[in-house]
Amino acid sequence: MRFSFGLTRGRHGYPILSLNLQSVLQVLYDNIQDKKKILTKKEIQEVDMTHDGVVVKTSDGSSYQGDILVGADGNHSTVRDRMSDENSRPTSDYGCISGVSNSCPDIEPNSKTSVFRKHNSYLISSGPDGRIYWSYFFKLAQRAYGNDIPTFTKANEKEILDARANDNITPSLKFRHLLNTKVSYTSVSLQEYVFRQWHFQRIITIGDAAHKILPITGYSESSCLESAATLANAIHKALEESHGTKPTLNQIERAFATTQKNLQERLTTLKKHAHEQQRTESLDTLLHNFAAFNLLPWISTENIINKLSRNIPLAEKLDRLKLSHKNLLIPYKDELLRAPESSTTSKWYFVAAYLLISGLCYYGMWVQPGYYGLWDHMGTVLATGEFPYNSGFPLKRTYIGIEFVDNIFMYPSVVFMSGLKDWDPSFRFSNLYFLGNIIQLIAIWTVEAFRKRNLSTVVSFVTIWYTLSQFTGMEIYMPLYYAVYSFVSAPESYWWPLSREVPI
Repeated sequence: MRFSFGLTRGRHGYPILSLNLQSVLQVLYDNIQDKKKILTKKEIQEVDMTHDGVVVKTSDGSSYQGDILVGADGNHSTVRDRMSDENSRPTSDYGCISGVSNSCPDIEPNSKTSVFRKHNSYLISSGPDGRIYWSYFFKLAQRAYGNDIPTFTKANEKEILDARANDNITPSLKFRHLLNTKVSYTSVSLQEYVFRQWHFQRIITIGDAAHKILPITGYSESSCLESAATLANAIHKALEESHGTKPTLNQIERAFATTQKNLQERLTTLKKHAHEQQRTESLDTLLHNFAAFNLLPWISTENIINKLSRNIPLAEKLDRLKLSHKNLLIPYKDELLRAPESSTTSKWYFVAAYLLISGLCYYGMWVQPGYYGLWDHMGTVLATGEFPYNSGFPLKRTYIGIEFVDNIFMYPSVVFMSGLKDWDPSFRFSNLYFLGNIIQLIAIWTVEAFRKRNLSTVVSFVTIWYTLSQFTGMEIYMPLYYAVYSFVSAPESYWWPLSREVPI
C-alpha cells in the first residue's frame, strides 16, 4: 500500500515529513538562545523535595535546585521511578529495527509504502535529500511486560536483517538494497502504555516517560511534542495567575493535572489505533488477514488518508505562538468556535431513542392490530383467496413462481389492495400518504448509500435495508437505520468537508 505525503497538505496545511531524529535535535538545539543551560552527562541519581522546590543530584556529584522537575528521560525514566511504580505495566508485542538508507529510484519522493506480511511488516518513507527511512516490525515470540521486555544485540540485529534480505518491498525492490545502502540503524522492543500517574507535587513526566505508542502511525514521536506543548501552555497559565510571583504548589499541581487531563484520553485512543493498525499490517489473525486482502482493496486512498489523519486536527499546540496563515480544508480545534467533543455519550442517547421508536413501531404494527382482529381478517383472505370488499376479485398467489418469494409479495397485496382498488376511499388516501412518505425515505437512503464518505459502511448496503423493511415494515427499520448511522457518523473526521459528493 502506497500513498503520497502531499495529500495531507490540502487537508491540514502541512505535508507529512520523515526526518532523522538527530537532525531534528540539531535544529532545536541551534534555536536555543542560551546554550549554557544545556548540560550533558548529568544522569539524575537522587531527587529530593523541599518546601519550595526540588533538588536533584547527578552522577558527577553535582546538585541542582529548581521550582519544578520535568522528566523527559524516556522509557527507563529515572524521574518517573521517584514518584510511582508502574514499570511492570508497559507491554511489548513487537520489535522494530529502524534505519536510514540512501536514495532509491524505486521509492517515490514524498511517499509512504506499507508492506503487509505474516507476523511482520515494513514501513518505508522517503525524506529530505532523497534519504529513505525504513522500519521493519516483527512480532515477539510472546508478550513481554515491564523489566522483562527484551533488548537486542548487534548479533541479534544482523541475524534478523540477514533473514529478511530477500523480502520484496516493491515488485522491483528487495529489502537487501536498502540494507546495502544503509547509513545507520537501531533496534528496540516497542512498548505500549499510557501511564496513570504523570505527576506528583512538583514533579511531572512527559514524552516517552509518560506514554508509549507504536510508531507505525507516526504519532509516537509527535505525541511527545504535544505533551511538551501542553505542559508549556499550563505552566504559562499558572505564571499569569500568579501575577509576577512564583506559582504556589497548588497552582503547579493544577497545571500538571491539566496537562495530563488534556492528553490522557487522546493518547489512549492513539495507542489503540496504532496497536490495531500494527496488527492489521502484520496479519496477526485470520480476521486481520481477511480485512487486509479482501476489504482494504475496496477502500479508496482518500478514505485511508482520512482514517490515518483523523487525529491531526485534534493535536495540542502552543497557544501563544502565532503561526503563518495556511490554506487548509480541515481547521484545527483551536481555530473553531468550539473544540470538537467526543460523541461517545451523546451517541448512545440517540441510539436508545431510535431503538425505542423502533420498538414502539413494532408494537403498533405487529402486536396492537391483533387486539382488533386484523390478523384473523388477513388470515381469512389468505386462506380463501377472496377479499370481503369484492368477492369477485381473487387474490393473486403467483408472481415469479418461487413459493417463498410469492408469499412475500402476497402479504402486501392483502394489505394494500383495498386502497389501490378504491374499495375503501379513506384507506386509499391513507395509502397514498404512506407511499409518498416512503418515496422520500427511499430517496434519502439511496443518496446516502452512494455518498463517497459512506462507501464501505453499513449505510451503503441499501438493498439489504430495503429487503429487511419489506419483511417487517419500513417504520421498524427506519429508526434502526439511523441508530446505525449514529455509529457511522460518530468520528469527528466524518464531518470534514471531504467526500461529500454523490456520483451522478
